[in-house]
Order: sequence, then C-alpha cells, then structure tokens
Amino acid sequence: MNVTFIVDNLSVLGGVETHIRDLSYDLTAENHSIQIITGASGVMSEQLSTHAGIQIIECPKILRDLKRPDHYLHSIFEIAAHLKNTNSDIVHSHGTCSQLPARAASRLLSIPSIHTVHGWSFGNPVKLKSKIIDGACHSISSAFNNGQSIFVSHFNRDHALKRGYVGSDTSTTIHNGIPDISVQKHAVHTDHRGQKEKPVNLVMVARLSPEKDHTSVLQALAKNKDLNWTVDFAGGGDDAIYKQLTQDLGIADRCRFLGEIEDIPNLLSQKDIFILGSHHEGLPISIIEAMRAKLPVIASDVGGISELVSNQKTGFTVPRADPESLSQSIRQLITNDTLRADMGFEGRRAYEQRLSIQRMMSQTHQVYTETIGNHVQHFSRPGFLRLNS
Repeated sequence: MNVTFIVDNLSVLGGVETHIRDLSYDLTAENHSIQIITGASGVMSEQLSTHAGIQIIECPKILRDLKRPDHYLHSIFEIAAHLKNTNSDIVHSHGTCSQLPARAASRLLSIPSIHTVHGWSFGNPVKLKSKIIDGACHSISSAFNNGQSIFVSHFNRDHALKRGYVGSDTSTTIHNGIPDISVQKHAVHTDHRGQKEKPVNLVMVARLSPEKDHTSVLQALAKNKDLNWTVDFAGGGDDAIYKQLTQDLGIADRCRFLGEIEDIPNLLSQKDIFILGSHHEGLPISIIEAMRAKLPVIASDVGGISELVSNQKTGFTVPRADPESLSQSIRQLITNDTLRADMGFEGRRAYEQRLSIQRMMSQTHQVYTETIGNHVQHFSRPGFLRLNS
C-alpha cells in the first residue's frame, strides 16, 4: 500500500510529529511505502528522511494565511500535483491547516482520504478565531464526503458529533499508541533516618507556549519550597519569561529549561513525577510516554487527559489554571514514595493494556481498509472531476 501523510509541520518534536513518525515506521516495517507532504521541514523530517521507505515532500503553501482563500486554492493544486506523482492509495492528513487542502486534493484525484483530529478547539478555553477556523475546516471538508475522521480522544469526537461536523458513521476514536521500550528506573536512595539524600525529580515535556501553562506549574512548585525537589522543562520555545518567573518565585536554582530533547525516554527514566498543566489538549503522547516509563502523572483535566490518567490511581487530574490544586497533588507525590511507585506501576499497566503501538496500528489498518472499500463503492457513481483519469 502506498500511503501519503499530509501534515502541517515537521520542524518540531511535538505530539503530532511523533505520531506521524511512529505510524510511518510501523507501516514501512510492513513493506508499505510512505510519502509525507509537510508545510515545514526540520528536526522531525530529518529523522524521518533517514528511514528507508519514507519520502519527505515540502509544500510551504499548506501553512499560508488561513484567512486567505486563494492560499487554500494554491495549496490544493500543489498537493494534488504531488499526489498524482506519488500514485497514492490513501491520503491521511493531520492538523488544521492541512485538512481542507488534503481533502479537496484527494477528492479531485479520486483518492480515499482520512483526517486525524489531534486537538479540538470546541469545549476548550481557546480564542474564538481558533474555534471558527476548526469548525469551518471540518464543515467544508465534510462536504467532500470522501473519507473518515479519526479522533484521538472520545472527548474530541463527542464535541464534533454534537456540532454536526462529523457523522457517527464517518468518524471513530483511536487512542494514540506508542512503541514499547525497556524501562529501567533509577533507584530512590534514602539515608538511615529515612530522609532522601537526593531530591525528587519532576519533569514537564511540552513546548514553551501559553496554552501549556508553565506559569501555573511554576506557581504550584513554588508553594512547595519546603520540600526537596528539582524540575526539568523539556520543549522548544522562548524560555526568558519563565526563567524570570522562577527568579521572582525564588525557585530558579531548582528549575532547568532544556529546550528540544530528542531522547525523551532517557530523560523520563531519570525522573520521579511527570506534570502537564495545559489549558487544552487532545490526547498527549507525552503523558503516554510518562506512563510507559512508570511515572505517576499530574495533569490538568482537559481534553482527553482523563481517558489516560485515572485520578488517584495512575496520578492526579486537577482543574486547569489552578496552582493550588497542582500544589497539593505535587506535595502528595513528593512526600510519599509508595504512592509514587504504586501509581507508576498502574500507569505502566494501563499503557500495556490500552496504549500500545500494536493496538493503534491494528485499528488504523482497519480504518484504511474500510475507507478504501467505501471509496470504491462511492466513486462507482459520477462525482467530481478526476484529474488522474
């Protein structure tokens, strides 16, 4: 099978980009050919381009101004030209910018298409502009009637169904899954009086942007200055404002900003607690990585996070933008070795049962097969102009 992914951006190491990488590696391992059309290349595209069976095609027009209809038209025809050359069996798009041009281009060429929704603006505290753009993209795309929508969380799919942007027969939920790795946690050392010789190490993996709410996390940590802890923040972006905040809060000597980190599994293996304070999420791969690494998770209860984190079993879910609740959960885990270990064990078990790459790929293969089959039936009837006829 010849699969073409269309994605907004491969210049960063985010959750969507990691998802594309894992899908691509698994499909090529089964001798499928992969082409990836992206609006921006970079660190992730460099990783992927070294893998046999994967071709990267840069199409900057995908990232043009969303308010300009002519930019959409340019991207549709540029993507269509690439698709015609790659002889794709199915198109699988990811991201708000790529959805509409991918659907339209594949419709013009009579190629079945799928779109994965990684995040959904409705029901989240984001700007009205983002909600309008998401809704418009889904509404217009659905008019092409040539594919399925995959949602990474029930939360996102439920909101889309309520607003009529997808149908129950043209959408499904497939939770993200990631490959397993060997887990070798570092030991927690104590002295003869039972006091820790080493601090409890926390970690947050997220780009440095306002929607990830590093501010609330830092404020929550500052409320626990009487405890022995350190924290690492891994993720790209401008860290100046957050470094200044650590100075103002008096915790600068305990906080490190690492920038983009490629070897996240190694970083997590050295930590004791994972934290994520986002204002909105889809189904964060960073949390799944933490569960795989046997880390208890503290996260804001937004999007599909409660579908990953079982409150008081694999970690704690707290209201978003609530430093006090974050602080209380942090204190509970820092001061209780047994609770950390128990929650980490339960998180690892949940990963093995529900969040493996094998489960995700099995369900994705099924959607591919059904979409191609439905497409053959649909296009036996007269339809749009077919550029490959």
